[in-house]
Amino acid sequence: YDADISPDGEQFAVVVADGAQQVLQFPIGKELFRTDGWISQPRISPDGARVAYIDHPVYGDDIGMVKLAEAGGRIIPITGEGEQYAHGLCWTRDGESLLYSAGHPDRGGELWRLTPGKSAQPLLLRAPVPFRVQDGATDGRILVLSDDPRVVLAGQLAGDEEERVYT
Repeated sequence: YDADISPDGEQFAVVVADGAQQVLQFPIGKELFRTDGWISQPRISPDGARVAYIDHPVYGDDIGMVKLAEAGGRIIPITGEGEQYAHGLCWTRDGESLLYSAGHPDRGGELWRLTPGKSAQPLLLRAPVPFRVQDGATDGRILVLSDDPRVVLAGQLAGDEEERVYT
């Protein structure tokens, strides 16, 4: 379902199916986390020792919580209550923090700096449309995708020769 490659290019963190469950593995074959929901955005830390990911407890729902799997297998929750539209995660170049994006089509998107072990997690950016942080470069730049929440409703009624747009 999802994957990330380690900084040295030697290992993968992968999200695979096991029956109706999803499993986070790192390296491939070693189970770190299992859920009846779904897992997104596995991100291996710059030192290759930890994997951050978003745990979506309900399959098909986009509410998610950021968690961290340590090398020894311990799972550390980074965010508390789940955020709606939780779809973006990457490590900062120093490996000390994560950048996390969440939001909602009605209220826009937000970018947060999450530092494991710290209670204060600063908001870095608020935008009028939802967006997703995808990855971070070693020079500090980040790749962000903007999502267009617009929906077009169209249809063809009896007697219409062509489809009509109703929005």
